[in-house]
Amino acid sequence: MKPLKIAIAQINPTVGDFEGNLNLMYARASEADRKGADMVVFSELALSGYPVWDLANKPSFVAAGLRSLGRLQKMSARLKLLIMTGFIDQKKGEKKSFNALAAIHRGKIIHKQYKTLLPTYDVFLEYIFFQPGEDSRLFEFKGWKIGTSICEDLWDDEYKEKPTHKEALCHGKNRR
Repeated sequence: MKPLKIAIAQINPTVGDFEGNLNLMYARASEADRKGADMVVFSELALSGYPVWDLANKPSFVAAGLRSLGRLQKMSARLKLLIMTGFIDQKKGEKKSFNALAAIHRGKIIHKQYKTLLPTYDVFLEYIFFQPGEDSRLFEFKGWKIGTSICEDLWDDEYKEKPTHKEALCHGKNRR
């Protein structure tokens, strides 16, 4: 199996500047695509900027973010690589939104993940503004099983017990 070339796009998104953040992200994704990357990874809530605090549950803010996600999804159809980005998602009937990750490939969202461990210490008040995700799933891309996580989900001890994390790291297809 061919190794994946993964580009890490470290940008400095501005909270609420969906247009500016989207343009910056597309420029970096296009650059990574031209350089032969299979995947480009952006940070937590890259589309909206971070921290968003109470904006996370303002309907107009969430709707603007979802429109930008839809535009990024359409723009991705022009690229070969997979784009992973953070965004704010909302489920119908839910009071709080989700701190989310989308994997976008060729114009389609092929995977979503919601942050499960929401910090409530120091300047992080995520549990007040977001609701936690309940599961962790894998998706396949170019023959690889990929597990996703958002920030604290990766390094907190609670996350290490999630079976999909172990499967993604230890699955026979992914070993060398």
